[in-house]
Amino acid sequence: MPARKAVVAAIDALGLLDEIKPHDLTVPYGDRGGVVIEPMLTDQWYVRADVLAKPAVEAVENGDIQFVPKQYENMYFSWMRDIQDWCISRQLWWGHRIPAWYDNDGNVYVGRTEDEVRQENNLGADVALRQDEDVLDTWFSSALWTLLHPRLAGKYRCPAPVPPNQRDGFRLRHHLLLDCPHDHDDHALHQR
Repeated sequence: MPARKAVVAAIDALGLLDEIKPHDLTVPYGDRGGVVIEPMLTDQWYVRADVLAKPAVEAVENGDIQFVPKQYENMYFSWMRDIQDWCISRQLWWGHRIPAWYDNDGNVYVGRTEDEVRQENNLGADVALRQDEDVLDTWFSSALWTLLHPRLAGKYRCPAPVPPNQRDGFRLRHHLLLDCPHDHDDHALHQR
């Protein structure tokens, strides 16, 4: 682990090293290449789920959506009222790319396409942009079908019916209610 030794040496050179203790560590190895997998902290994209959960909860409270059997309503409220921000970025080689672009100064621009980002932010061709390399979480991108072309969108319901005998379907249902397009004044997408 030469990188770890180099980090310790750099910390020591700065006079910031207090002590070194032996520590047993389970080191993960990759299935394919057998190489060590080193965890690395990176920026991730999140959806503020409380902003999206609010209209979904209100829809059940005012009777627009009803649970059958009704006993599952309390479980739904429990999940939706204690909902956490949803990390939607994944570090994979396949999938729908995160619709965010970065310039060389570290500014982040979010939009459907690079052209849209350039137009909405008055960025000329002289500004180099690179798209975020992460992809959307599978559960998040599975809701993209609700954003169909307007000519086709009326043919489909949101959320899609889930057979009542599928318990996982209920867990999926509360995510689909979040994923359906809503108009919000507050932006749900953020990075941290």
